[in-house]
Amino acid sequence: MPSYIIKTGGSTESTSYNNSRRVSRSSNGDLHAVYYRFDGSYDQIYYSKSTDKGENWTEIKLTNENYGQYNPSIAIDSNNYIHIIWAGKHSGSPDYYQIRYIKYTTSWQTIENLTAEDYSQYCPSIAVESNNYIHIAWMGCHSESPSFWQIRYRKYTTSWQTIENLTAADEEQNNPSIAIDNNNYIHIVWMGYLTPTPDYYQIRYRKFTTSWQDIENLTSGDYNQYNPSIAVDNNNYIHIVWHGSHPGSAYDQIRYRKYTTSWQDIENLTSGDYTQSYPSISVDSNNYIHIIWMGQYSESPSYYQIRYRKYITSWQDIENLTSASQDQYYPNLIWGNYPIISSIRTNRPKNGYAFIWTDDTTIKFYKSIDLAWDKRKIEFPNVKMFMFPKDIKTDMLRMIKYMEL
Repeated sequence: MPSYIIKTGGSTESTSYNNSRRVSRSSNGDLHAVYYRFDGSYDQIYYSKSTDKGENWTEIKLTNENYGQYNPSIAIDSNNYIHIIWAGKHSGSPDYYQIRYIKYTTSWQTIENLTAEDYSQYCPSIAVESNNYIHIAWMGCHSESPSFWQIRYRKYTTSWQTIENLTAADEEQNNPSIAIDNNNYIHIVWMGYLTPTPDYYQIRYRKFTTSWQDIENLTSGDYNQYNPSIAVDNNNYIHIVWHGSHPGSAYDQIRYRKYTTSWQDIENLTSGDYTQSYPSISVDSNNYIHIIWMGQYSESPSYYQIRYRKYITSWQDIENLTSASQDQYYPNLIWGNYPIISSIRTNRPKNGYAFIWTDDTTIKFYKSIDLAWDKRKIEFPNVKMFMFPKDIKTDMLRMIKYMEL
């Protein structure tokens, strides 16, 4: 299996949850991962970088607080600046978790606290758009909803804009996932209660075009639906995956829904008498869909393994990517519609997929055998090839064909 160790000393929760991205890629091919792990006193945010396509990693500790720090999310912009957010307490807010942010330009900048509430804020998700504006969604209570978590949003243009509360109901709303399409429209999906089914989490969705559109409820019924993940394709079609039970299964299964010109029917991608949970989704440049998750099955009834399914022109068979004698948790795929650098989407694979995950002791990286990235074509000055000797001309043609930046 093409997998590599990022860091030993992780834990079950190091890469949880799946609402946000925890691995990203800069335009030179370097890979960047974020996670949290115990430093001997508290959980802290860590960042690791690989300069050899994920085979070896170097770790940096980003926080050193006397309070827990959790659930980081990462994005990279077209300047190759790194943006990381997470939830954590700090000396100015020792009683409540706040949304915190750090940026890397030519060095790591000072941590910024993006919220300052007398209520806790959790599970942020981050994305960048074509002009490098930063978009963040998270769950948290606030003065107008002190007893129920709501979905909240903040944007950076030339400065951080005012926080917007995207939900206002007196029911819990949790774990948003964010994606941005080719029009810079914002798509946010999450799990939440709603009045018709107040006892069950449903998958809910909201879109920003020139303003925030009405909330849409993508599921209904007397079954809980959890932890959605979202991606968009070249056609601006929306792809959402989550886990939940349904009339055909008492066990949580992996479920999927797509928007083209309208919402298509829900598809159940797994079945059987074993729990499947915490999916993550990506779409490659061919518009092929890649979904990974943690689940048990007949050959591993006692341990969660990392499982995978792909859509080409139809859904392919499920593949089991691990077969460990211990649980495997919280796989998280690399994907981002932006940035675009020299016409290349640097965080969207051309083919294949890659992700990080954790077991009880180790944070790991996996890349599929067919993983490839779009390459920038190299343009040379308009010189006449007949001016060069034949052997040099052959070498130049070979270099033009195969060289990549």
